[in-house]
Amino acid sequence: MPMFPLFARHKRHVARCLSVFLCLLLAAQAGAASPERTLAQREHTAWTERSGAPERVSSFAQTADGWLWLCTPRGLFRFDGMRFEQVQPAFAQRFPDTDVYALHADPAGGLWIGWRTGGIRHLRDGAVRNWSAKDGLPHGSIWGFAQDGQGLWAAGLDGLAWFDGTAWKRIGEEQGFSARKASSVFVSADGTVAVLSELGLFLRAPGARRFTGPVGKLDARQPFLQRRHADTCCRIAEEALRNACRHGAAAHVAMTLGRAGDELTLAVRDDGIGIGSDLLKAGKQGHWGLAGMHERALLAGGRLDIVTGTGTGTELTLQLPLAKGVHPSY
Repeated sequence: MPMFPLFARHKRHVARCLSVFLCLLLAAQAGAASPERTLAQREHTAWTERSGAPERVSSFAQTADGWLWLCTPRGLFRFDGMRFEQVQPAFAQRFPDTDVYALHADPAGGLWIGWRTGGIRHLRDGAVRNWSAKDGLPHGSIWGFAQDGQGLWAAGLDGLAWFDGTAWKRIGEEQGFSARKASSVFVSADGTVAVLSELGLFLRAPGARRFTGPVGKLDARQPFLQRRHADTCCRIAEEALRNACRHGAAAHVAMTLGRAGDELTLAVRDDGIGIGSDLLKAGKQGHWGLAGMHERALLAGGRLDIVTGTGTGTELTLQLPLAKGVHPSY
């Protein structure tokens, strides 16, 4: 049936044009993917708080409908490529917390959500299902998800759990997992389940019923227990670097981050003009950098010391307490 008589009449010409167009398209794509182009030459789009993006995004997940979901301490957000919006179901199904720790998009189009205060929610088409410790989940914060061919794994402060599509089940020594906490859980391409813990790495081979391990000492973090400390360090380091460059006329700045005993220590040293004693004590009118750094340290339960003098440079030391036995990631 001749639906396009003009194309039928000139099909050879159209075919030649189409071939040329495809060659040009492929050449353009090859040029776009050329490794000779630097990162600076590629197109960039950035979203900030000014354009509506939430701050302190810790994790992403994209569901089958195209929405990009974002974990933040202020709540759950989603992004359609143009606008960000905070998501909060109707009152009867409201989320238990604002601080989202983990997200996982499942193949069916749903979104699994783990919370700082504990519990898991599943969101799909506006409907929310809830699970808590009484439903077989570990107590405390949920730090991550991973999905295999049989169900969904959840790692958290109080251990590991598995969802078979109907109910959650705690995973413990009976299944070969003897650790107290599960920092992260992953599923490899061949179906091996890997769990990081304070004891090391546990592995469950495809088809096996028990974990083996622990292997090594790979648990270098307690993912979100010290989230406030990570934010405090970043903000204070940012302010210290800004002061050194903008006000201190420093030529060199050195920054170190490490652990001493049960304290996390950030040190920033510069060779600038230093800060006068009056300014160090009272601050500068209309400027809140020094006061803000001290306030951040105090709110995090730590302390901030600044040693400086006119012409001698500045040394800033931030010390934050860590829970015993925690090995921070940095």
